[in-house]
Amino acid sequence: MAKLPHKITFGSPGIQMPPLDNVIRLAQRNEEQGYEIAWWPDHLMGFYPSSLWTPDLTDMALTQENPHLYLDPFVAMAAAGLHTKTIKIGTLVTEPLRRHPAVLAQSFLSVDHASKGRCIAGIGTGEGLNTLPYGIPFDKPVSRLAEALKIIRMLWETDQPVSYEGEFWTLKDAVLGLGPYNPGKYPPIWVASHGPRMLEITGQFGDGWIPQMLDPQEYGSKLKQIRQAAGKAGRDPNAIRAGLTALLVIAKTHEEAHKLLENPFVKVLSVLFPSDMYLKYAGVPHPLGHPFNGFNSWIPTRFSREAALEVIDKIPSEVVHETIFHGSPEDLAEQVINFGHQGMQHAALWNMTYCAGMDHLRPSFNLMVELLKYVDQASA
Repeated sequence: MAKLPHKITFGSPGIQMPPLDNVIRLAQRNEEQGYEIAWWPDHLMGFYPSSLWTPDLTDMALTQENPHLYLDPFVAMAAAGLHTKTIKIGTLVTEPLRRHPAVLAQSFLSVDHASKGRCIAGIGTGEGLNTLPYGIPFDKPVSRLAEALKIIRMLWETDQPVSYEGEFWTLKDAVLGLGPYNPGKYPPIWVASHGPRMLEITGQFGDGWIPQMLDPQEYGSKLKQIRQAAGKAGRDPNAIRAGLTALLVIAKTHEEAHKLLENPFVKVLSVLFPSDMYLKYAGVPHPLGHPFNGFNSWIPTRFSREAALEVIDKIPSEVVHETIFHGSPEDLAEQVINFGHQGMQHAALWNMTYCAGMDHLRPSFNLMVELLKYVDQASA
């Protein structure tokens, strides 16, 4: 494996379900294992249909009563921050559809105090499954995000009252007196972005970039667009941290990982990717039609058992292989390093191996430690 000119750091998901004691223990373990950041999603609903959450289909149903057990991420992050010392604590990601920008500004600062300056504000446009079933409009999400980032920055920059007239929010004599734990050092904002306008917004407002899985060449091209947008906005293009988040299946051999990818509870995760990826990698439409926006359109509670199994059956193996990192620790290290050569500096890897069976839980996380060592050996 070719040496990298820079070090790649790693992120790991934080536990979302109670009890909070487990949230704290996992964050402490991630810190001990050398992860830079513990990331929490902001979800009301999980990705799996409840209709499939039965012991005859998955042994996860024996240890967790339903697939939608999510603590508020800011509560979990504060608890983790209070009981760790070095690991950073971030959202991957929250959005300004359910949460007002002023509330987000305050919440990030509150976690920053709990963690003594280690909070990362991960933010994006949101997902249909966390909004539409709850009567929250999912309209103009990109414009809402851009306006929310302006408001958050505005409230962070002064402890005096501010006013703002926007398309979505109006502030009149609004004030946020709370500052960051370290005076003048606000939580860095990492933006989850893919499309041209979102990449531009990342360059204008972001301190970091954290997209979902895409191929390395496309990653490098989008990173250049972000840095160009940052330069046009008068910002230092190279100050933006380049991250990536990806689902992962890890095993002792590549062949074993391939077998795990065929498990229905692993395979269904590829339904979260948009229809253009299905056309690109398999030459077929998405099982739910074209166009289909993946994360933005998948609402699992609307699928019966029969309908969900039919969707899974139609997901091509080629798409699963291209949208989920998989292989042995050495295989995966090579994939991570390929992104590193395109400029990636941080990999938030979501270990989903145990979805193929809870007996893979501990072994897969042990293999993750090997993966980190391989990449570290290839880093400058």
